[in-house]
Amino acid sequence: MLPDPQRFLAVAGRRIARAEGADQAVRELYRVTVPDLADGMFVYLGDHLPGRSEPEHLRLDGAPTELGGVMGGTPPPSRPVAPDGALAAVLRCGRARGRGPDDVDEALRELLGTAPRLPQGNRVLLAPLRAPDAVVGVVVFLRRPDREDFVEDDIALADALSAQTALGVREDTLGSGPPAVPKAPDEDRLRYVGAATRRIARGFDTDEIVLGLCRAAVPTYSDAALVYLRDPLPVGDERPNGPAVLRLRRTDRLKGPGAEGLVWPAETVDDEQDDLDASDWSEVVPGGALAEVLRGVRPVFADTPPT
Repeated sequence: MLPDPQRFLAVAGRRIARAEGADQAVRELYRVTVPDLADGMFVYLGDHLPGRSEPEHLRLDGAPTELGGVMGGTPPPSRPVAPDGALAAVLRCGRARGRGPDDVDEALRELLGTAPRLPQGNRVLLAPLRAPDAVVGVVVFLRRPDREDFVEDDIALADALSAQTALGVREDTLGSGPPAVPKAPDEDRLRYVGAATRRIARGFDTDEIVLGLCRAAVPTYSDAALVYLRDPLPVGDERPNGPAVLRLRRTDRLKGPGAEGLVWPAETVDDEQDDLDASDWSEVVPGGALAEVLRGVRPVFADTPPT
């Protein structure tokens, strides 16, 4: 297990999100994974056919030469995916899985054949590259025999990094060539999420990140956005004590016709300083409604006065 999984995921996820195109996304995944999370990895990318959530064929998207010696042979260059096979079932499950009393060993045999030699124990992870609308490939993460097994926190990291990589790969395939048919709503959403993620991840400091969030959200996703951040922000591994204080860091909103009826007047908008009908500061009262929302770490509908 990594000493600071949250920091690792934040840094690694931003590097993958900044990648342009499928090839660079896969290269960034390798760079952030080896050797911290795994000692080696290789990636298979697949096709995407209408009506199937998993690919029909997978092709090896490059494998480090050192893996050949470690595994007793290089992975096969391409493999079919049988719709009713163990590999397809693992791809459909959508999360990284280690070797154990399940179908992962059979899925690895379908993917690699019987020639490659894999580490014993739970030192192999098979992680689907799952985008919102399809599985675009699969990653195999490997650890040396003298290293500890993958644990649940490692599997969660592999899941998150694989999902981020899948987004970049899928966005690249959606953007290549003229569309033969109108895009499905899922593809529109995928393209938007990919573009928004990259815009936010390219920020190099807090202000740029928050600006990227606002510019990505307004007006495509929402008509207005207000961003409150803890003040002061925690630094490094610091765990702040005492009541949390939130400070309004930035606002953004739809301009022009249609902007009426929002929480602040349309005629007073300025990109840097809005005349808001909103508090600049807010103390998070222990046990209060805001504290409960923050503790839940997920979005909620603010459909009641306390919320």
